[in-house]
Amino acid sequence: YQMTNLNSGGWDKRAIAEIQIQLNTGSNVIRLSNAKASAPNIDKFELIPEGGSIDEDSFDREDTSGQFPAISSLGNADETWYNVQFKGSEGVLQDMGENQFLLTKALDDNLASQQWKVVEISNPRGEYIYQLLSRTGRSLSHVNVPETTDGFYKTTSAAADWITFRITATNNNDLKPAWEMERKGANNRRLNQYNPTQSAGYDKNISEWTADDQGNPLIFIPVKNNTMIKTAQNSSQAKISIEGKHLSIEGNNIKDVNLYAVNGIFVACKTNKPFSFLMNNLGCYLAVIKYKNNQIETIKVVV
Repeated sequence: YQMTNLNSGGWDKRAIAEIQIQLNTGSNVIRLSNAKASAPNIDKFELIPEGGSIDEDSFDREDTSGQFPAISSLGNADETWYNVQFKGSEGVLQDMGENQFLLTKALDDNLASQQWKVVEISNPRGEYIYQLLSRTGRSLSHVNVPETTDGFYKTTSAAADWITFRITATNNNDLKPAWEMERKGANNRRLNQYNPTQSAGYDKNISEWTADDQGNPLIFIPVKNNTMIKTAQNSSQAKISIEGKHLSIEGNNIKDVNLYAVNGIFVACKTNKPFSFLMNNLGCYLAVIKYKNNQIETIKVVV
């Protein structure tokens, strides 16, 4: 077997190459050589059965002073939450709602919409194996916009639209150690704050720019205080979240929501989005959700 273009582009960069080989029953010898120049520096190789996937291990995660984010489960069994902050501007990523543009905001420890976990796709192969999920249950999609050919990012609960990234150490000498995120198919364009006027402050859309730009480097700050943020029992069609004294119910097919105390006393009603309630009194409530197909669901909520 002959393989070409194995140069990763530098000693500080890693590349992954795949080749199919036929093994004999019993012992086999795999020998690497280069008849024309020095052999490539091979750090690791894995034998993967046909139809299998690369094993997860610490080698596959680049490390810069221990700052690489912990990988969480897609469910809620094993989660580590982060505020994802642009190191050059201090703005953090904030989920602005279903199918809304992702923006930078000032860090607020108690906002669930600013808390993210990094998950790994099932059967990962290659480098583009990570997704960023907010505590509200949404991940990122990439859309075309008239402002820039690099597009903007939105948040969506539609898993089919979630995109994958690779996470690499930045080579920006002013801001490293830090990380950059590159969308699969972005051709070395990295997650970046869209700021053509170079203005200070927050509320910047998220787009893409060339690798190692000043607007790229990210740090993952572990969330310090989760006591004010809860996720209530979720139904198959609605997601209920509690942030401080604010109760939010989200779903694409909700017609109206009625809120009752557990003794049956009516508390409030919402017939239009957003289905959000300010709960002045803590306690136990019943959320009666009516969907557009006239199905009704009742969920117990503790605030």
